[in-house]
Amino acid sequence: MALILINLAENAIQATPKGKSVSLGINRSERQLVFEMRDEGSGFPADTPLFMPCRSTKDGGSGIGLALCKQLANHLGAELQLATSTADGCVFTLSLPAAVSESKPRAETARL
Repeated sequence: MALILINLAENAIQATPKGKSVSLGINRSERQLVFEMRDEGSGFPADTPLFMPCRSTKDGGSGIGLALCKQLANHLGAELQLATSTADGCVFTLSLPAAVSESKPRAETARL
């Protein structure tokens, strides 16, 4: 899970212009844990295949990061998806089954 979130954070930071923000939100319920990686970049390129190895548009990029993240998520029984992509930024979500706990559902947000 950490590898997926690190890759999503690195992508979001690289896509976001200086002075704009990247955030990671975490929502937990009895059934699942949902991470939302939000950036203020220009959106995911429409001509780039999502979660498929492709030619990277970034300097030094391999073009396989999101594809590997998707495979890792599938292996964990999780779901990785691009929730939104607009000219104002992207939101990727990673949803994992959560263990039942006695604590109440909560939401947290961290700025990166």
